[in-house]
Amino acid sequence: RLDGGNSGLGYKWSTGASTQVVDATLSGTYAVTVSDGICVKSDSIKITFLNKTNPVIPMKQFKPNNGGFNDRFDYILHGIISFKIQITNDRGKILFESNDRKKEWDGNYNGKEVAPGGYNWEIQYKTLCSGDKIMIEKGMVTILKKSE
Repeated sequence: RLDGGNSGLGYKWSTGASTQVVDATLSGTYAVTVSDGICVKSDSIKITFLNKTNPVIPMKQFKPNNGGFNDRFDYILHGIISFKIQITNDRGKILFESNDRKKEWDGNYNGKEVAPGGYNWEIQYKTLCSGDKIMIEKGMVTILKKSE
């Protein structure tokens, strides 16, 4: 909501409204001219609404066959300034951990392939908007059986 201030005056908004308060629903510049019948003042503000895209978009499944396509657990990150990922098995054992967003899990643990099935992932991150608050996303990724 944008408020032209000082009730009882005349208002002319760039939206065409003549009320003291208008709702800013779209990104853009909003301007208001306020008059008391003698003095006229104008002001404007630029409003930018951020894209509400989820900052973490993970893959649902992959097949670790070194084929160059869909063979690692990959994710898309939007606006992330700090990052940590953990992959665990169903008993909570950490199989993969990294603070490097370019390092992807290849489906191995201690140099050996893990069995096909579901594995838990947790990504902790901060964005410019979250400040010092650590955000957490959790989910499951499925490793598919290699085809012969």
